[in-house]
Amino acid sequence: MGDTNTESILFDYKETKEQLITLLESHLDMHNELVQCAKDSKIKMEEVLKVITIQNWISHYTREHRQKAATKKVN
Repeated sequence: MGDTNTESILFDYKETKEQLITLLESHLDMHNELVQCAKDSKIKMEEVLKVITIQNWISHYTREHRQKAATKKVN
């Protein structure tokens, strides 16, 4: 998860508020999708992120998005 290029692809800062809320609500869906990928042998089960990790990841990017939006609004 430390690859900046991958992170910027996965999360576009131009997401709307509704899309951000959807991301926050869908952390369980993300986890379930990763589990399914592991069951389908697309990834290893060890690579499946814990739900709390996904929540923290989403929270981090939401907070960062809000900070950027606030900075833009001030300028």
